[in-house]
Amino acid sequence: MMTPADRYLNATGAAFDILKSESQLSGAIFGEVAMTCLITMVVLLVAVNSKTKTPLAPFLVGCTVIINVLAG
Repeated sequence: MMTPADRYLNATGAAFDILKSESQLSGAIFGEVAMTCLITMVVLLVAVNSKTKTPLAPFLVGCTVIINVLAG
């Protein structure tokens, strides 16, 4: 057994202790929506659209993902 039962029952995961109250929920949802829109827009503009397609698409998408991870 890797984790004792009492520690397993108390584990909530690292992602769920960021929000301390429900008043922060709207800001977290807005941030998630904004970052999702940003990555979607970058992918569509640099990798899909034939007028704005660029060979730098993988680099630009990767930079956007890194910015999103660092932002939240």
